[in-house]
Amino acid sequence: MKPARRLNIALALAAGTILAAPAADARITKIAVDTALSENPTFGGYSWPGVGQYEKIIGTAYGELNPADPRNSVIVDIELAPRNASGNVEYSFDFYILKPITLANGAHKVMYEPPNRGNKTWNTFGRVPGGNDPGSIVDPATLANSFLMPRGYTMVWSGWDAAAGSNAVRTAASPTTIKLPVAHTAPTPSNPAGTITGSSYEYFTGSGGTSLPLSYPPADAGDKATPKLTHRVHLDDAAAAVSNSNWSYNAAGTAITLNTGTFTANDIYEFTYTAKNPTVNGVGFAAIRDFVAWLRYDSADDTGTANPLAGDIRRVYTEVVSQPGRLLNDFRHLGFNEAENGGKVFDGHMQWIAAGDGINMNYRFSQPGRTERNRQDHLYVEGVFPFANVMTHDPITRRTDSRYRRCEQSDTCPLGVEIYSANEYWVKAASLLHTDPRGERDLPDSHYARNYFISSHQHGTGNGASRGAEHPGPVPAGLQRHIHRPQDDPLPVRLRTQLLHDRHRNDQSAGDHAALPGQPGERSDLSELGAEDRQRRQRHRGRAAARRHGSPRHLYRVGAQGRLAGERRLRGLGPDDPFREDCGRPRERRPAPIRCRALPELRRLLREDCERDRWPHRRAADAVRGRASRARPARR
Repeated sequence: MKPARRLNIALALAAGTILAAPAADARITKIAVDTALSENPTFGGYSWPGVGQYEKIIGTAYGELNPADPRNSVIVDIELAPRNASGNVEYSFDFYILKPITLANGAHKVMYEPPNRGNKTWNTFGRVPGGNDPGSIVDPATLANSFLMPRGYTMVWSGWDAAAGSNAVRTAASPTTIKLPVAHTAPTPSNPAGTITGSSYEYFTGSGGTSLPLSYPPADAGDKATPKLTHRVHLDDAAAAVSNSNWSYNAAGTAITLNTGTFTANDIYEFTYTAKNPTVNGVGFAAIRDFVAWLRYDSADDTGTANPLAGDIRRVYTEVVSQPGRLLNDFRHLGFNEAENGGKVFDGHMQWIAAGDGINMNYRFSQPGRTERNRQDHLYVEGVFPFANVMTHDPITRRTDSRYRRCEQSDTCPLGVEIYSANEYWVKAASLLHTDPRGERDLPDSHYARNYFISSHQHGTGNGASRGAEHPGPVPAGLQRHIHRPQDDPLPVRLRTQLLHDRHRNDQSAGDHAALPGQPGERSDLSELGAEDRQRRQRHRGRAAARRHGSPRHLYRVGAQGRLAGERRLRGLGPDDPFREDCGRPRERRPAPIRCRALPELRRLLREDCERDRWPHRRAADAVRGRASRARPARR
């Protein structure tokens, strides 16, 4: 046989082998829509002007991950998860989508919320009643006053959190859950199943009942010598051991039960034991990344089921409350905002009361549902460096890092607004968002994020109609809306406007700047960006490195009326900066210490403050640290 012919045959065989080999990439492989739970139209058939009716799509998504991919190898224990025939790790999760029936009438934008322990928490932001099945809302007055649907947004939720548990019977209002792989080692004669065991720790506050749940099953339910249960009333009390004869595991190994007595309400109980079968909880990061990327970039799954949002999405924003914000802190830091195709997953994050902490998730025997507070969950890994959105150096671990380091390298960084209350300075490391780990200096502002501090506010929102026991009587009607929703309206609008000043590689299409559906005469954020704006973005990209190390720091404060009350600038912004907007004040050769600046939709609100308040807002750092500030002059 001639050498050329042999070469051709060899090449053909090699090509056939490649084509026949199973795909080894990570992706969403299958979408199964539950037609019994889905609804078209939903919201009782209500139709928003210019947008139309919405539909509800509920189902299960199936995905797989290539553990050798560097984007996935950061997941702890993924190399120990079971593999399929393609060598990939499989998982599945629930999803819930609300979308305009006619996508062409929509905003071509997605609000994605990672559920909080399986539950939807967008209701205050969305101006709708709470609950896990928002499509069941049918009151026309409520729907007409909602925030996102009149603007044509698509809303998406999907499972990611092991703490959400599982649904024995699934309904439209069930928590959104995920099925995760269990890590195993290679079988050995002494451990033929390859079972992984290790120390586990549970912190409880008593409920008045006789049983408390366990996150992982015991390695040996008959072992009563190794586990230890303790009890104390106050955090500083010495822990008293509870006799091992006074408790037992339940039959399923999912809880411990007292043989006599009850777990005293609000008392502290701690249980240490040897557990088994750790779930690979970090797969939850990839589940979010791959599902949002599939909705954004793909047209169908591997079986041919169509993507319900195919070709529609131009932007994806997140809205979170507390725990999922800490999830997204680690999501950015670990590089998950880069999709498998190299594209961007999220364009913007609205981080509500997450502050500087991460989540107890990417560890063996982790418990993502835990949250450290003044008197609880102190021993769970949560407050871990890096805390800030800019580069800082940790004197303890001797590491230098930033939450945005990986996405800066891949040019996939989302813009963000960090919104937090006074509570987060006590329990969620808020000060480390804008000070170095030693607490010796203020940090420059991130090129990608801004901080918004809601002073004197608690972690939750309370009751917007009541002042509480200490101040009887109703809250004045004019203040109820702002007390109940301090994170509403101006901040998501500002985030959206920041995104239209895109500093990244891809320009936004002209359609994104058209009037929003259902809002007659309203312009979305900015008019179409022209040549001057494109040149300005080029200059921003050219100065990106300098900006990251020398950009100004701002701490915006939200006042009692829900307005952005002001800001302090440490350094002057260049004349090209898209965030620079003077409120009718003459420009100076050196930047004034304070400038009230606004983007288009906030300009009117801030102009009113500028006209009334011709005084420098007190220093943000002083406000945070409680130092004395200058007295406020009387208003004109």
